[in-house]
Amino acid sequence: MAKMAKKIYMDCAKAMAIPMLLLIIKELLESLLNVYTASILGEFADSVFTLDLSLGKQQILKLVISVFIMVVIIPLTNFIGNFFMLKYSLAHDRTVFNTFFKKEYLKIACFDVGEAIYRIENDPNELRIY
Repeated sequence: MAKMAKKIYMDCAKAMAIPMLLLIIKELLESLLNVYTASILGEFADSVFTLDLSLGKQQILKLVISVFIMVVIIPLTNFIGNFFMLKYSLAHDRTVFNTFFKKEYLKIACFDVGEAIYRIENDPNELRIY
């Protein structure tokens, strides 16, 4: 039984590796970009107070690029991560269902109908949460 549980957990880990990696990258990029944008805004404020227009133009360009990354790149990375999460979670669901449906009749017969339906619907989600 422990061998089967290990295989099930490894299948889940394989299914969720790419989505988790993409979502971690998105979170790191977002955090770093927040700090970078704050420093750009600080430098822009300094250029306004010192009336240095050339430095202000450079900071505006950096700010536009930073906002573009926040508005386009980060949501795109999040979308791609969610796409892969859905794709691989459906593949993992099929793996769990196949494991359940390939069991011998006598092993499945010990479940009542309600428990079997509950397990089929919720086991894949609970495995991924675990």
